[in-house]
Parts: sequence; structure tokens; C-alpha cells
Amino acid sequence: MDLNFVRREGVVDLWLELEDVKKGQIHLKLIWLGFSDQQAKIKEAVDQSQAYGLASALLTVRLDSAKNLPVSNSQCRNVTTK
Repeated sequence: MDLNFVRREGVVDLWLELEDVKKGQIHLKLIWLGFSDQQAKIKEAVDQSQAYGLASALLTVRLDSAKNLPVSNSQCRNVTTK
């Protein structure tokens, strides 16, 4: 999922088909919530997420190393070499 898309749209609600299984889907409801130190804005964000029946979470991924990964032609368009 492209998080820039979620940031631009604000709210994304979609079903995705699971891969490599006989059948299955995952339902994603994503709301972009900005960071704030103002308590009123934090409460508003929590209330908004609860109104949608969502759990609030922050996901951070740090990749130390990736080697010998398969590359498709569509991925090559976005890669620049030095």
C-alpha cells in the first residue's frame, strides 16, 4: 500500500485479495492522521478513528539490508542507478 496515496486521499477503504492462498481477502480502512502536540487535535483524531471502528497504530519499518531480491520490469522504472 502506497502511504502517499493514503496521505493524499485522507481515508481509504478497500478489500484486497490475498495471494498464494485458495481464497481470502483483507479489509483495509486507513485514515491519515497527522502528528500533533495539541490535546484537542489528538482527541479529535482518536474520536474519528473510533467512529470508523478502527484501532490507532503507527507502523514504522526500517530495512537494514536487502540482497538478491527479484526485480520485475515495473519495478525497474522507479529505480535509478549511480
